[in-house]
Amino acid sequence: MGPRCHSDLDECSEALSRSEESSLCHNGGTCINTPGNSLPELRGDDILDVELVHDDSPSDLTGSFACHCRAGFAGARCQALLRPCSPSPCHNGGTCQQLEDSSYACACLPGFQGQRCERNIDDCGDNACQNDATCVDGVNTYNCQCPPEWTGQFCTEDVDECSLQPNACLNGGTCHNTQGAFACVCVNGWTGKDCSENIDDCATAACYNGATCHDRVATFYCECPVGKTGLLCHLDDACVSDPCHEGSLCDTNPITGRAICTCPPGYTGWACKDDVNECYIGGNPCEHGGRCVNTIGTFRCDCLPGYTGARCEIDINECRSTPCLNDATCLDQIGEFTCICMPGFVGSLCEINVDECQSNPCLNGGECHDRPNGYHCDCRSGFTGSMCQIDIDECASTPCYNGAKCVDLPNMFECQCPEGFSGPLCEIDVNDCEPDPCHHGRCIDGVGMYSCECRPGYAGTRCETQINECASAPCRHGGKCVDLVNGYQCVCRPGTGGTNCEVNYNDCNSNPCTYGTCRDGINSYQCVCEPGYTGPMCNLNIDECASAPCHNGGTCMDEVDGFSCLCPDGFQGDVCLAERDECASNPCLHGFCEDNINGYRCICELGWEGRDCDVDRDDCAYSPCRHGGSCYDQLNDYTCVCRNGFTGSSCEININECQSNPCLNEGQCVDMLAGYVCLCRPPYTGQHCEIKLAPCAVAPCRNGALCRETPDFMDFMCMCSEGWQGRLCDIDVNECGPDPCQNGGTCVNTHGDYICVCLLGYDGRHCEVNVDDCASAPCQNGGTCRDGVNTVRCKCRPGFAGPLCQTEVDECASSPCHHGANCTDYVASYTCSCPPGFNGIHCENNIPDCTESSCFNGGMCVDGINSYRCVCRPGYSGSNCQHEVDECHASPCRNGGTCRDGLGSFHCVCLHGYTGSTCQSLLDWCATSPCKNDGTCSQSGTAFRCECASGWTGIYCDVPNVSCDVAAHRFGVMVSGLCHHSGSCIDVGNSHRCQCQAGFRGSYCADELDECASSPCHNGGTCTDYLGGYSCECVAGYQGLNCEQEINECQSQPCEHGGTCIDLVNRYICSCPPGTEGVRCEINIDDCFPSVDPATLEPRCFNGGSCTDRVGGFLCSCPPGFVGERCEGDVNECLSNPCYAPGALDCLQLVNDYQCRCRPGYSGRHCETTIDICEEEPCKNGGSCTVSLTSPSGFTCKCQPGYSGLYCHESSNKCGNLTCRNAGVCVQTAGAGAHCVCPSSHTSTECEVPAEAPCLSRMCYNGGICESQDDPPYFHCQCPANFNGLHCHILDLNFTGGIGENIAPPPAVQTKEKCPPAGVSKKGRGWTM
Repeated sequence: MGPRCHSDLDECSEALSRSEESSLCHNGGTCINTPGNSLPELRGDDILDVELVHDDSPSDLTGSFACHCRAGFAGARCQALLRPCSPSPCHNGGTCQQLEDSSYACACLPGFQGQRCERNIDDCGDNACQNDATCVDGVNTYNCQCPPEWTGQFCTEDVDECSLQPNACLNGGTCHNTQGAFACVCVNGWTGKDCSENIDDCATAACYNGATCHDRVATFYCECPVGKTGLLCHLDDACVSDPCHEGSLCDTNPITGRAICTCPPGYTGWACKDDVNECYIGGNPCEHGGRCVNTIGTFRCDCLPGYTGARCEIDINECRSTPCLNDATCLDQIGEFTCICMPGFVGSLCEINVDECQSNPCLNGGECHDRPNGYHCDCRSGFTGSMCQIDIDECASTPCYNGAKCVDLPNMFECQCPEGFSGPLCEIDVNDCEPDPCHHGRCIDGVGMYSCECRPGYAGTRCETQINECASAPCRHGGKCVDLVNGYQCVCRPGTGGTNCEVNYNDCNSNPCTYGTCRDGINSYQCVCEPGYTGPMCNLNIDECASAPCHNGGTCMDEVDGFSCLCPDGFQGDVCLAERDECASNPCLHGFCEDNINGYRCICELGWEGRDCDVDRDDCAYSPCRHGGSCYDQLNDYTCVCRNGFTGSSCEININECQSNPCLNEGQCVDMLAGYVCLCRPPYTGQHCEIKLAPCAVAPCRNGALCRETPDFMDFMCMCSEGWQGRLCDIDVNECGPDPCQNGGTCVNTHGDYICVCLLGYDGRHCEVNVDDCASAPCQNGGTCRDGVNTVRCKCRPGFAGPLCQTEVDECASSPCHHGANCTDYVASYTCSCPPGFNGIHCENNIPDCTESSCFNGGMCVDGINSYRCVCRPGYSGSNCQHEVDECHASPCRNGGTCRDGLGSFHCVCLHGYTGSTCQSLLDWCATSPCKNDGTCSQSGTAFRCECASGWTGIYCDVPNVSCDVAAHRFGVMVSGLCHHSGSCIDVGNSHRCQCQAGFRGSYCADELDECASSPCHNGGTCTDYLGGYSCECVAGYQGLNCEQEINECQSQPCEHGGTCIDLVNRYICSCPPGTEGVRCEINIDDCFPSVDPATLEPRCFNGGSCTDRVGGFLCSCPPGFVGERCEGDVNECLSNPCYAPGALDCLQLVNDYQCRCRPGYSGRHCETTIDICEEEPCKNGGSCTVSLTSPSGFTCKCQPGYSGLYCHESSNKCGNLTCRNAGVCVQTAGAGAHCVCPSSHTSTECEVPAEAPCLSRMCYNGGICESQDDPPYFHCQCPANFNGLHCHILDLNFTGGIGENIAPPPAVQTKEKCPPAGVSKKGRGWTM
């Protein structure tokens, strides 16, 4: 404090000086000043208005105060009871428990300890982890962290490294598990503990000639320098000299070093220098007998007449001009064609129609008419069918009623009636109530059955069972029920009574409970004691002082259901817990006292103010009375004295004098200020509309004329019936001149009327109506009826015929289906079920089974019915001409020779020792003198041997009889070089022998063995000899070591959409089914496209069917109601007779549905429900309606006098339906026709408009201005503000003025309590804020 706020403000001293220390610290807390708080200098009482706050958090202020609380209290100002467990000081899920001394204790979860459960107990002290495992402490537990070789809870289980995926041994090594370890057995090329190290094979490798060694797994690779080749780069590369023909690829044999040439197409030979003769490799590449001419690198084909193309593969089509007639199939041949006729036609061009009637196929006297590939039989009456073989079924029209079975007989039928019906057509219902089967009831006859209406007390099909009224257990309180006929009797238990034992006699009448309420039971009672009492009869007083409820030394006094405490000085309250209350003296006169520390505050009732609420407030100060009312002040209220015409607590309501309905006879009351006016409706008048004017009361009009008063009810006018005239309608009119009857009707005049006698076919009062003969709906099956004069003409829907369209046309009668197909009749349509091999709506098309890929190699395809056959060219065979004739089939090669087939020829490859075109001759080995040194040659079969001269030996007698050393010395070589090509010399007796390396032969291994000499390669394979062996290079289409296996190109099933795969050499061909094309039949021709057949201009699927493409055709998915291959058949849903016959006029066949056209008086989907047409009040002008199911309309009208017609809609009044109002008279004249003659008070067509302006009668009130208008009510009022309504007669304080609106008058006046101002509520008799 101070001028510069440098001094600390002692908040506790300031509060203590004003005796308000307790307002800072509550509940006996001690205020302690904290220096350094800087506050602005305050004056006087302003100090107490500053809120001083101290808490444990840092503050921007350096000084404040703090409260030191008494035991049991807490908070910044000691304002709250001490709750040491809120919030809980316990950690790690511990539970806080409060002790009696305002302290607490924490109950810790297992695994924690400490005053606040803050320490986690170390569970690793006595751990059981083994095998060098590490213990990891947890909460109330521990875990063992094992080394990789061990597992388990305590690391005692050995890890099987061999069962891991992948196992511990890499690169295919075999794993062997051991305890705590594992061992690997590595595959060749790998080493190391887990077989992860690749052995360096180059360390022991021997690459020659400076080659670079590259290590691989279990092997090595030598990268040779230029000019060297072989596995060890030890051979000279033969490709260096470029021995292969230009354009071929040179490779080196890694064993011999020789060059291998890969030739381009058209060349062959060791060096690819020889031209390939394509005309002699395999089959003739030219098709259809074309001659193959070889050229350098390729060939050409010279075609036979009728063929063209690079391989003569295209047959010139002579059928392109479609020479065959009558849908015949044209077969193209070489330079010509052949016609295969459809059944029913013959001739070279199928131009002759066969007469099928020659065999007289029509039975039962039917007349035969020849047709293309068929005939048609016109049958005699009573027969039908394609050959008149079917007797007509007279039961087809279902003539039998009531579900009877119809048995067809020749030209007649018989009805077998179901139970309950009889008669020729089973139309009579048998009375099943004779004799009466019901025991205790009345019999009601049904259709083939009956039902019994039982008397009270009985039930069952025949009323044979007496109803047990005791089944519902009507007797209460355990009473016993005794069953009677249509009744029962209850025998009650003691303590109960009544018809159903529903009365429980009151056992409490003796008042047995002393201080309690008696609850009655059944023959017993129970006492419910009053508060403070107990015991079976509530006669024992409960001692409430037994629990010592009084505190601070108070004395407890027991009372009934309670106690009272005598408190010592300084305490008060029910249990002596409260200190003294300054409000006890009730210082507030008109308010509520709120006790404070050493003081009080008064909260005043509404209407009072002041420190002790002793000053009355003026409630008239804000002028609450409206409309000039006078205000009188009252206690917390006011009273308004209102001016005349107003009421309400604030004079806000205008009194509605019309509320008592003073106007009689529907007169309209107009409320005024302090009054009202009655607007009377004719014929009433007077102040309250109590007087009635009635000039027609004396009935002055005659001959049934209608008397009408004028609008002012001062006069009358007579409305004459037709045929009468005059003021009183007493003069007869001759209605027959001129003649009113039309269409030849004769007019007969009567007294006051006339009648017209009509010709047949006409009706109506004037014979003007042509009787609608179509009203009875005579046309069936949805036929359209056209009415004539006394006749009808029916226009039938497609598929129906007959005068009344009663006959469904049999579209199958004309036998439209060809080739023996079955015809099924539908509505205005039919379907044909075709036999296999035919299609089309009429099965008229023979499905072409021949496709471009049916026959190969120039074979001709001949179409059949659901099949085809191939006529092959010479040299070809097979079902599809796919095979060339095999000349090797006869095995022409002898002595084990191999036959190689050619086009029209063969070639034999002979075994070793044979020769000749068919290997028929032995080869003369001795002719070449193979024996040396005067050796003698002798041959046996395919072998020869040499008989050597003295001193020589060996196969060819070229080895001297000396040792290896001597022979080497003679030849001037080392012993190791005596045998060529690394052969080894071995001494044998007095001679020697060379043991040759593989691939070499001869006495000194000088000759390389030619393994290709025996022609081991089959099927044209090329044999390539190499050192110690040979290899076969197979021609395309063969495989195997010796090219002995033909590759089956069809094994992969390359042909799609059901195509047949035909395996050939190095290729395959697909025979495609109709509707597909392409090399693999992979193209499925979309038979649904286009959606309209371009040949017939018809859609693929009729009647909205959905077309789905299939292989060689399509499938139509028909919408509901249609069937057939192309959805062409419309199903007749009316054939099942779904309509109820008595109530239906006709069944109308619809798309996938039907509609029953009901007779008048019937309704429902099947016309099964009878209805009362008279409920619709069809009779007009007061006519009475009577139901008549025999009437075409289902009802008849009895008309009031003056009206006629089916609906009493025709008026006999000569003015027709013209109505003259306000006493106007209808007059019929030749020039103007019927018109109204109005009185002087009204005008317009029907005299409905007043002649005088309605504004002259002062229609508007309260200063409103009346204005005329053209429409009823022909005026409106311009009303001033606050007045609304059609006559400005309704007080509307929200209306700002304008044309009066048609609103309802205000509700009745109800006195309501005055509403207080906003924010004020009522409390007791006063108001409070």
